[in-house]
Amino acid sequence: MRINRFKSDCFGGIKDRDVQFNEGLNVILGPNEAGKSTFINGIYNTIFKKSKLNLRSKDDKEFKNRFMPYPNGDSINGKVHLYVEGKEYALNKEWGESPSSFLELPDGSLIKNKNKIDENIKGLLKFGQGTYETVVFAKQRDIKKAVEKILSSSETTENITSILRKAIMELDGISVDRLNDKINNELDNLLKRWDYDNSCPENNRDIHNPYKIGVGEILKAYYNKRKIEVKMDNAINSEKKFESITKEIEILKEKIDKLEREKTELSALEGDIFKRSSLEPEIKMLNNEIQILKELNSKWPKKEMELEFKREELKRLNTSMEKLQEEYELSSKMEEKKILIKKISKVEESIKRLEELKNKKDSLQNITKEDIKSLERHKSIMERSNATIEAATLKANIIKKSDYSINLIKGLDNKEEVTESMDFIAKGYMKLEVEGILDLEIKSGEIDFEEISNKYNSSKEEYCRLLKKLNIKNIEEGKLILSKLEDINKDIEITKNHMENQLDGHSYSELNDKLDKLKDINNIRDKKEIQLEINTTYSKISDIKANIKSIEDLLNEWEVKYGDSDELFDKITDINLELKEKSREIKKLKPLPEGFDSANDFKIYFRKLTDNLDDLKKDYSGKVEIYYQCENSLSDVSYEELKEQYKDAEREYNKLINRVKNLKIIKERFDKITDTIANTTFEPLVKSFSKYLSKITRNKYEVGNIDDNFNVNIGSKDINIPVNLLSAGTYDSVALALRFAILENLYKDSDGFMILDDCLVDLDPNRKNEAVEVIKEFAKKNQVIFTTCSPDTAKLLGGNIINF
Repeated sequence: MRINRFKSDCFGGIKDRDVQFNEGLNVILGPNEAGKSTFINGIYNTIFKKSKLNLRSKDDKEFKNRFMPYPNGDSINGKVHLYVEGKEYALNKEWGESPSSFLELPDGSLIKNKNKIDENIKGLLKFGQGTYETVVFAKQRDIKKAVEKILSSSETTENITSILRKAIMELDGISVDRLNDKINNELDNLLKRWDYDNSCPENNRDIHNPYKIGVGEILKAYYNKRKIEVKMDNAINSEKKFESITKEIEILKEKIDKLEREKTELSALEGDIFKRSSLEPEIKMLNNEIQILKELNSKWPKKEMELEFKREELKRLNTSMEKLQEEYELSSKMEEKKILIKKISKVEESIKRLEELKNKKDSLQNITKEDIKSLERHKSIMERSNATIEAATLKANIIKKSDYSINLIKGLDNKEEVTESMDFIAKGYMKLEVEGILDLEIKSGEIDFEEISNKYNSSKEEYCRLLKKLNIKNIEEGKLILSKLEDINKDIEITKNHMENQLDGHSYSELNDKLDKLKDINNIRDKKEIQLEINTTYSKISDIKANIKSIEDLLNEWEVKYGDSDELFDKITDINLELKEKSREIKKLKPLPEGFDSANDFKIYFRKLTDNLDDLKKDYSGKVEIYYQCENSLSDVSYEELKEQYKDAEREYNKLINRVKNLKIIKERFDKITDTIANTTFEPLVKSFSKYLSKITRNKYEVGNIDDNFNVNIGSKDINIPVNLLSAGTYDSVALALRFAILENLYKDSDGFMILDDCLVDLDPNRKNEAVEVIKEFAKKNQVIFTTCSPDTAKLLGGNIINF
């Protein structure tokens, strides 16, 4: 990657600059204060500085103060053309009142989204901003200071590889040891007495038992937050109590005032109301009495008529009850008839069933269990005899050589004729008969064949005789018939028992005689239905009798109390006269207030009002005392003020927690990076450094040996010189060699660019010539932009001369 062009209308002290750069070596020539450094800063910031400045940031504030036109200018800008892998990209930025940035792509399209611009630029650049700032754009004096700091340190005890590692980190503005100590010290200062993993004080010692000494910033912030939290709880509780009691007092005062006004109004009516209270009950009592008498006057003749009607109704119901009793008796006989019919039907079914079973039994042979047992016994003897004979096997061979008749008996088999030579097996016994010549018997010596044979034949004969007698083919058929007979006998027994249960000690003919006597009883209602009607009728009779008794008692009571109806009418007239007199008297009194139905209601309400007013006043006095107590307990700082303090304390606490999180991430990454750097081989960098140092110093200086005290020397071939004795020119040579070595290893086979300020000033002529050759050689593969105020240096370098 290289820089093709940089253009700016205004940046710091430069105006309307548009500079084209070539490949290889470019020399910017101009006197001091001509703006060369500002121009280079314009290139660097156009690539890396965000267009929107944050003036709370120290870097952005310094950037604005340094490069914004003074006193009236409000904007600066820059446009840099980058050439990457054969394609040109143009990055435009403007800072100030109307910040903007956009990236022109090789195809002419534009990107204005800041995040997408950053992503594209990051993809074009091979390294991070830090590398470009500390190596590519670095000033010679900054690199020289880093080298001097490393090589002149009294604590330097590393080899050249370690020195180069430190040099790279120092160029990035990093002191490894200081940074590590600072991270650890910061974490220790924050986390003292704080259990970070559990987000609580060590040993859970909260504000009720706080640590006094050795407290870290987080624990301090936590204790502060918790103290405010407790104060907030106390304040809110106190304020709520105060607000509550204040509101209660206000409500009580309103109630007391309202009741006192009402009591004053009602007191003016109290005299008339009390008179009314004595008259109203009397009037009410008279009204009630006259109402009762009038109703009685109306009811008396009605009750007499009702009594007569009830007596007639009772006669009718009694007649109906007698008929129902007769019907109930007939219904009982009808039930008996139904039961008899059902029993006789079931007995007839049982008789029919017994007849069927008898016929079925008669159709089967009469076989007994003893017959089956006898058959099984004889069969068992036959099977055992046969098995015994089969166990004594005889083998023989007959060779027939003449025409004599030969018969053979084997075991228990029948006699058979032998017609030709043969092999055979006999079971326990064999007999060979040659007609007219000989009979040959052969018996097994292991058994008594004759005895076994006699048993077998005897049992077989008896077995066959029994089968014939019972008229069955085999014992299995006999067992089947016996099982059927047993089943039939069981059915006969069950049927007989069932029939006896139905007869219930009577004979079949006796049941039929009973049924014949009930043949004329038909179409009678169900007994339950009749009983229900009897119960209903009985209930009605009971009710009517009770009603008659009640009416008779009532009429007797009226006669005793009032005599007759004429005397009752006279009493009604007397009460009416008295009622009119009391009504005229009550009309003269003040009327009842609205909402009261009677004077008694008024008296009850007035008494309750007075009692309620007294209770409210007592309650008011007690709450006023509580009010002053709550007022005295109020916090000096309000809950809302404490709430704001709590927010600040919580923000501070969270800020410290986040700081620890970030520091732990930084430490983790820092350890990882330092481990990576420590494990990285710097051998190529060491070779490059030695090569450039030797070349610039015309082979006078090279990397020296490390002595027993691990002091590093950079010396000539003949003698090692301590680093603290190196001349200023030699320091420049070392710094320049280090920079070329770093860039050579960074760029490797690809092309890149570097910015050199006048880095040859302190070199003697010979070293200057050698350094120029090194620069030219480096510019063959990479772009070099060299700034100088010396025409001789520019002439010596050659390349593309750009005059400022």
